[in-house]
Amino acid sequence: MFARHASAPVMRRRMPHASRWRRASTHLEFVFVLPWFLLFIVFSLNMGVMIVQYGGLQNATNAAARAGAQVGGADVGGASETVFRQQLESFAGVDSDDVTLRVLSGRTCTTSGPSRDVVVEAGYVAPLAIPGMGGIMRLVGADDDNASGFHLQARAVARCEVVRR
Repeated sequence: MFARHASAPVMRRRMPHASRWRRASTHLEFVFVLPWFLLFIVFSLNMGVMIVQYGGLQNATNAAARAGAQVGGADVGGASETVFRQQLESFAGVDSDDVTLRVLSGRTCTTSGPSRDVVVEAGYVAPLAIPGMGGIMRLVGADDDNASGFHLQARAVARCEVVRR
């Protein structure tokens, strides 16, 4: 083709403003996306912790119902609650002092009727990992009780093995 002489200057096409605008828009997009991305990551971690806590709560509730069924009835303050608290203490994710335990039926086991089963329910409020998330939850319509954390409830049913007379 054509040979270029050594003395001829090389012409470059320069667009100084276009690259500056492109860099600025990239930085602006990064600034807008980063907080949402971090919020998503922390929220996902919080949900993972909550799922693990729910598993521990459900396991302890099942153990309380089984214990009540084996001794002839469940009662708060008795064998069911003792087993329930022991299960929660062996599980590191839930503080047993913050958990409520209720016996819905089966305080005394009988051979027929609704007291043939021991039904135990437990509730726990899993705290929010993100500071200020309660305010965001209130903005979308949550009341003050629900804005403090995620309410976890577990229910377990066990057939009575021992009948009290």
